[in-house]
Amino acid sequence: MITQKIATKIRNKIDYAYNFTKDFAVDNGLIANHNNYQKFIILSSGRSGTNLLISLLQSHTKTRVYSEVFHFHKPVWGYSGMNYKNSAERLAVRNKNLTQYIEQEVYGRYPKNIEAVGFKLLYLHMEKNKEVEQWRQEILKSINNFDNIKIIHLQRNNLLKACLSSAIAIRDNRWIVNNKNNFKDIEPIELSSEQCLRYFEEIQSHQNKYTNLFNGYPMIDIYYEDLCINSNDVTKQIQNFLGIEVQELKTATKKIIQSPLSSQINNYYELKEKFINTPYEEYFTE
Repeated sequence: MITQKIATKIRNKIDYAYNFTKDFAVDNGLIANHNNYQKFIILSSGRSGTNLLISLLQSHTKTRVYSEVFHFHKPVWGYSGMNYKNSAERLAVRNKNLTQYIEQEVYGRYPKNIEAVGFKLLYLHMEKNKEVEQWRQEILKSINNFDNIKIIHLQRNNLLKACLSSAIAIRDNRWIVNNKNNFKDIEPIELSSEQCLRYFEEIQSHQNKYTNLFNGYPMIDIYYEDLCINSNDVTKQIQNFLGIEVQELKTATKKIIQSPLSSQINNYYELKEKFINTPYEEYFTE
């Protein structure tokens, strides 16, 4: 009997062979290819629906949408069987010359049917802290070397829900849920008012900062709440913005937290009291 674990390994090997062979064929001109497609970036903070949006856009037959190309340790591509892109040789290029790396690994040549190629770029990837090497501060400079880039700025209206999602994801080490996962009840958590305030201020600061930094690029503002409620309308809007064929997009990604805030935050009402008459009281909707 084939277990789920064995089936996943087999699937990964098949995907690896398929993706590697296809990329080899494109790189060597064995199949028709081009680089005249729409380049784009999904700009956002963590826990704001980027995995949901990427999953939806990946279901489009004429796009290639990568995940965290600038992840701290190594790229997360968001497709099964693409770990060949994380070879020591390719990572050495990423560490040495970001512009060359993006040109080769992200905005390279693709089969003729591909109309748009993009990747996720989190605010954190461009922020200086102890975990980020100096070369990451060159990301913006590298992006400026490419023409025809559009920005999808994905934000979340309720930052308390984002803060809660982040805290639970860190605690449980579970960052994404899809139909293949065994969905278990989420244990409630306690958040301090200082923790929440720090999170609210940091995300709002980043939103304003990167809106200004990418001011010269065509940009569309998308909100996670709208994406959840009106997925078809929002994804149609995004496809029109990118100038690609409009298709009905689907996803297996599920929300990790589906219960009311008051049942997930042990000290919810205490926090609500602390944030009365502040700019953040609107996040406490119960």
